[in-house]
Parts: sequence; C-alpha cells; structure tokens
Amino acid sequence: MLEKTLGLKPEIREDLLLYSDCEIGKTFEALISAELSTPEKEDIELAILSTNEPLNLRIFKRLKKLSYYLELYANRDFVEMLKEARLTVHFHTIIDGAERDIFGYECLTRGVKNNGDIVPPKILFEVAKMTDLLFYLDRASREIAIKTAAVKGIKEKKVFINFIPTAIYDPKFCLSNTIAWAYKMEYNPSNLVFEVVESHRVSDLKHLKEILDYYRENGFKVALDDVGSGFSNLESLVVLKPNYLKIDMEIVRDIHKDKLKQSICRALVDIAKENDIKTIAEGIETKEEFIFLRDLGIDYFQGFYFSKPAPEPIRKLEIDL
Repeated sequence: MLEKTLGLKPEIREDLLLYSDCEIGKTFEALISAELSTPEKEDIELAILSTNEPLNLRIFKRLKKLSYYLELYANRDFVEMLKEARLTVHFHTIIDGAERDIFGYECLTRGVKNNGDIVPPKILFEVAKMTDLLFYLDRASREIAIKTAAVKGIKEKKVFINFIPTAIYDPKFCLSNTIAWAYKMEYNPSNLVFEVVESHRVSDLKHLKEILDYYRENGFKVALDDVGSGFSNLESLVVLKPNYLKIDMEIVRDIHKDKLKQSICRALVDIAKENDIKTIAEGIETKEEFIFLRDLGIDYFQGFYFSKPAPEPIRKLEIDL
C-alpha cells in the first residue's frame, strides 16, 4: 500500500519489510486512507527506527500493533499535551458536617489544548487508555495536583488526589516521584489522601493493598471511592481498610425517598464507625439529600449542592448548613 501511495519500495529481510526515509505524518495518513480492517490492524506490527539505527534483535521488542500506532497518531494532540505537561487542576470542596466548614478538596485533572480549551477528565483518561499512556497521565496528574494544591495554599486542609491502581505496577518505583514531590512541597503527610479511582473495577486486591500500604508507610492517608456500587466493594473494604470511604453517588441520589438505599447506606456507616473509617457522601445535589445523610451519621459531604469543581479552591462556604 505504501508503494502505491507514497512511492516507497521496501527492503525485504526475512519476514520484515523495511521502509527507509519515511515521513511519519504522510506514512500514517496513507495507512489511515488505506481503510484496513480491524484484523489487519491487529495482525500488522510496526516499529519506528531513527535514521541509521542498526537492525538487531532489540527491534523485535519494540514491535507494536499497527492499531496502537494509528490511535497514537489520531490522538497526537493529546500526546503532545502530555509531553508538554499541559495539565491543570480543578478543586472540588469536601464539607465537614459537624464543623460546618471546609474539610478538604478533591483534585481533579483537566487537560489544556493549545488554544486554552479545557479537556474533561473522561476524555483525557479514555484517550490515555487507547494510546497506552495511562501510566504517564496518572503520574503527571498526581504530581500536578500536589504542586498546584501547595501553590494555592491549601496544604493545611485535606487534599484528595486520585490515582488509578492498574497504572501502578511497582509502588516503590511508580510512586517515588509522587512521594518526593509531597516532601519537597513540605506537606504534612497526613493531609494528603490518595483516592483509588474506580475501586469497584479492581480485581487484584493484593496488588492494590500493596499500593495503599506503601502510601500509609510514608504517612499518607488513603480513600476508597464508589463504595456501595457493587458487592466487590464490601470485600475491598474488609481487605484494604481505608481511612476514608466515599459512598457512591448512585446510593446518594434521592436517598431520602428510597428505603433500600437508606438501608445500604446505614449498613456502610455502621461498618465504617466500627472500624474507625470516616465516611464521605459524594454527588450530593439537594438539601434533602444532605440533611438525610447528615442525620444518618455521614462525616463529610461533597457535591454540586455545595460547589462545583473550579480552578480556584473555594475558601469560604457560601451556603448555610
């Protein structure tokens, strides 16, 4: 196909086709226009070599499916964004029900396009998964959250920082930069809370426990999100013993009208209190939800009812609790 579209003639070596002096952009445009089938994209493997790079066995380790490179090329703006660390943080307030004051903030990563437009996290992390760059985005997100929270002067509050456990294969290696930045920015470790993202999808609890134990060994706190969204969460709760559990917004929504949700939430609160775990209800949108959950014994609250995520952390509550 490259012979016809670009006039390139390959050099054949064993089972390899070698194309020299390729212009990357034109090459991928040609591959895209060829409209290859999904099986073809999965079967063809490709490695990109620099000029005059010797051909040896190490090349085979770099071979990746053509589908991977096509995704990477299609999302090259995202790759550039990550390479240039064009990320920013929005802060979502967490409320202390007893003190009726701000308890802390959850740090939410956003991407920034060249024109300044903001890329929402759902798109950001979906593209990272497709392009096999989740590890780099997850690490960059943790670090930018730590730095930005320090710059904004909220280190004396609890700062919740999300992380994706499947992106961390070795805690001591993968988290070393995160830990280093936390100490460099002179945090009290107990004020940093590392929150598991999509904990209900984690299958390897042993690996996740190793990650959380590593955080705790360094003095940090840990949180489990989306608790109540599935039976697996109850097992996670027992095995992981987090400092905080965040009750899923599907349980929170209209809880004052739903007896089943009330029973589930009441059971979670009882389990948490018996094990010295603090509870956070997330996704609160109405006064009725807040009042019911506060009376039920929830410790902390988060949701649009109090505030929306914003680049500048809210310093004072505008709502009467």
